[in-house]
Amino acid sequence: TPRYVAFNSDIQWVIHEIKNCKHSGSLKKMYLEAKIKELLILQLESLKKPQNKIGVDEKDFKKLLEAKKILETNFINAPTLVELSRIISLNEFKLKKGFKACFSTTIKSYVTQLRMEHAKKLFKDKTSNVSEVAYKCGYKDASHFSAAFKLFYGFTPVTFRKNYFNINFSLLCWEIFDIMS
Repeated sequence: TPRYVAFNSDIQWVIHEIKNCKHSGSLKKMYLEAKIKELLILQLESLKKPQNKIGVDEKDFKKLLEAKKILETNFINAPTLVELSRIISLNEFKLKKGFKACFSTTIKSYVTQLRMEHAKKLFKDKTSNVSEVAYKCGYKDASHFSAAFKLFYGFTPVTFRKNYFNINFSLLCWEIFDIMS
């Protein structure tokens, strides 16, 4: 495709699993082939443009796309459901049901996804700690952020930071080894 498609959290996770494959021999080959197929499917899905689903008229669909853009730009201080429905001039019921029908996720889940992806980017900066990242992602309490992060990714923010830096160090060592040989 001529347009750039950003990696979403699912794609990043599959890449992480490929990099950290602990299998060997033919089992490793089968595992990697399956993960590559999964990666291809996720990339193809990310190329699809949001399409209007049955039950949402064109006027409301445009408003829902506007709501999605508002959430993408303001996910740190996301507007409440009431505020968002007023901004786009669509009642709350149509906003909730239409958003779920068109984008296959709830508004709250979408905001959480945007915050978690932002958190991963912030954790890549070695100077940020959990409390700072929590605040920068719109959470007032680090423990709520940590719980949300663990629920979303399956591991704690501290574990992510530790594993991310270990992976990067290992990759750097491999690159140096390749250069030396």
